Amino acid sequence: APVSVYREGRARRPALLAAIRDPAGALTAVELVYLAPGGGPDRRLRLPRKTVGALPPGSAVRLGPAAHTLVVGEGVMSVLSACEALGQAGWALLSARNLAAWPPPPLVRRVLIAADRGEPGEAAAAALQARLRALGLSVSIRLPPGGCEDWNAHAVAQRRKEGG
Repeated sequence: APVSVYREGRARRPALLAAIRDPAGALTAVELVYLAPGGGPDRRLRLPRKTVGALPPGSAVRLGPAAHTLVVGEGVMSVLSACEALGQAGWALLSARNLAAWPPPPLVRRVLIAADRGEPGEAAAAALQARLRALGLSVSIRLPPGGCEDWNAHAVAQRRKEGG
């Protein structure tokens, strides 16, 4: 991917930058999420998200160190929200395909899958759950409450409800 990651006019834009690491922990890419004034992805842009670099299988945005219990899910913002709600560290695996194939670090014994609602997210979560259980890990799938599509949508809805 080119180094100049955005060229739609000359405006400066706030962005969330997240380091993406391969299973060995090496930095291989960066995900950029351009932010709207309210803090979420700027959906007015043609490309509100961009990944610069390589994404080998098992890559993750590590939102904390590997731990005995780890939350995993797809998107960075969704996993951040799930970590807050579930009180655990987590890793964003960036896609349903990568989620289904994720190799857990040796330290992990319990996995909370913060699944996205819908066929791709739920199918990937079920595939990961079956594979990790076969390895002897404790695994549960956590769908976002209130029928929300992902954990970040739930967090946003909760903040609105609380007047924040």
